[in-house]
Amino acid sequence: MERLVDSHCHLEDPAFKADRDEVIARAKRALDSIIISLVDPADFEVGFELVSKYRGFVFATAGLHPGLIEKLTDKKIEETLEKIEENKDLIVGIGETGLDYNWVKKESERERQKNLFIKSIQLAKNLDLPLVVHIRAGEDKKENDPYLEAIEILEKESAKRVLLHMFGAKRLLQRVLDNGWYISTNAIVLTGKEHNRIARAVPLERLMLETDSPYLVPEPEKQKGIKRNEPLFVKYVAERVAKIKEINLDKVVEQTSKNSKLFFKI
Repeated sequence: MERLVDSHCHLEDPAFKADRDEVIARAKRALDSIIISLVDPADFEVGFELVSKYRGFVFATAGLHPGLIEKLTDKKIEETLEKIEENKDLIVGIGETGLDYNWVKKESERERQKNLFIKSIQLAKNLDLPLVVHIRAGEDKKENDPYLEAIEILEKESAKRVLLHMFGAKRLLQRVLDNGWYISTNAIVLTGKEHNRIARAVPLERLMLETDSPYLVPEPEKQKGIKRNEPLFVKYVAERVAKIKEINLDKVVEQTSKNSKLFFKI
């Protein structure tokens, strides 16, 4: 029987510093593989070491999170993109990259986000790697729609292998599907109405499952007092998707895992 893949998590995060190996050991007993998303240059070395240590089980994508843009000089951005290219043999994708208007509110910094996003798309194309995209709206979402802007940028740059991580705009889903892109969902699908609608509407062949751990602890674990998410908890996402789509859990596990492995070529 197929095992689940956690297609997006942050095991390099300092939240796992004390027991990272134990978390991975728990995951290895139940999951097929884990894809960590390296988004801060400060954590790259830890992530690359995990890939080398757990070769064949832990894989990585690498990029610069758009929420960090205000802390990044143009020089640091160029150095980081060069470092990613130098370590291309240790990664299976670029990202997460994209637009975040929740944390970044200045128009000038949002423009820098867009420039970084374009450079990241181009890097993914140059390295023939898939792209993992983060999009988050701010309080001004009626005036400034990062979902639409990100999709327009991806289309303009002719991005083909795209995963929209934790995608949250049902109104644009058909456009995403028409472009041949994938989406992933996580524990937000246990509580979020918009993400429920997306999970119901997206074809299973275009869906991946993730935890985004250490963030977004699933409600059943939260009720136990657990404050940190981990890859093992992707099972709750699979169970919820099966319920929403009214299909067998095994089918969800088999297809979403297949999607992740084909998309990232792992």
